[in-house]
Amino acid sequence: GGGTAGWMTASYLGKALQDTVEITVLEAPTIPRIGVGEATVPNLQRSFFDYLGIPEEEWMRECNASFKMAVRFINWRTEGRGEPNPRTLPGDGPDHFYHPFGLLPDHDQTPLSHYWFQRKHQGETTEPFDYACFREPPLMDAMKAPRHTDGTAATRYAWHFDAHLVADFLRRFATEKQGVRHVQDEMVRVEQDERGYVTALHTKGGQALDADLFIDCSG
Repeated sequence: GGGTAGWMTASYLGKALQDTVEITVLEAPTIPRIGVGEATVPNLQRSFFDYLGIPEEEWMRECNASFKMAVRFINWRTEGRGEPNPRTLPGDGPDHFYHPFGLLPDHDQTPLSHYWFQRKHQGETTEPFDYACFREPPLMDAMKAPRHTDGTAATRYAWHFDAHLVADFLRRFATEKQGVRHVQDEMVRVEQDERGYVTALHTKGGQALDADLFIDCSG
């Protein structure tokens, strides 16, 4: 399997095992990749791209990536059909809720949600929970980036990217810089030993690919 799963796996192993093994990706050119856009989680850069030595600025440009600070839930508290814009809550503003990636802030080890709930219960505020307790909602409403101009992070964030472009970017990285072999063919048969373990993959083009370890990234 290719796609983001296949090429992320290949490039990660290529870094971890550096020249001690041969890595092959078998990708069927006749089978389209799954997905167009994908969403990620905040540790992607630290746990994956930093490990490969790829700066955020490089892969984001190559993959049409954008920042993601939260998940926005729209119209979960009002009746009606699915709509892209928030409906109006009775006396309480628009029907949407931001779920940021950051941990819930606290004051003197007491979560801000406790203060917000008390003030809300006593009628001292009408501010929504997400706006009262997190700094991300106003940033997103103002269409601001989660980074300062010098590149340092202003808040936790993740990314959206084009899955096809990420797969192509990592394919080039793995094949050109790590020596990963790319076989474009379609698997037609799996060869197994007496214990049921996979020993080889046979392709439509007549190749037999044997290995010590097989990783299924076919989706």
